[in-house]
Amino acid sequence: MDEYALTQQEVAEILGKGRSSIANTVRLLNLDDRVIELVLEGKLSEGHCKVLLGIDDSDKQYEMALGLIHSGNTVREAEKKMHTKKKMRKKDERYEAIFRDIEDSFQGFFGTKVKLDAGPKKGKIIIQYQSNEDLERILELIKR
Repeated sequence: MDEYALTQQEVAEILGKGRSSIANTVRLLNLDDRVIELVLEGKLSEGHCKVLLGIDDSDKQYEMALGLIHSGNTVREAEKKMHTKKKMRKKDERYEAIFRDIEDSFQGFFGTKVKLDAGPKKGKIIIQYQSNEDLERILELIKR
């Protein structure tokens, strides 16, 4: 467009497309070069790329692109994943110290590594154990 001094509207008319379609396609050029290469190889769809545009960090954008290819997620699944991650990031920033304290308390009580997997509305407590005996010890602690 720059080379021929054309507006998006003029390009749209020449190609028989809508201006918004041209605008969305041009936006894809803001993706990391490695991601663009994956698109050219046919490994990512335009819809996946629109989701990836929501990630500012180019390395994270590329990692997410590779993850999408590996997992085979649909565009809808990718959108949901991004939405959940954004919510989690906001929540994590506010509660991160509290979650760490809770994990530390559980680790002290159980004597093993404990991970708190907190979601926007619900979560999981993951208690690791090293052997069947360790699992039995943890079960005894819970029964008390």
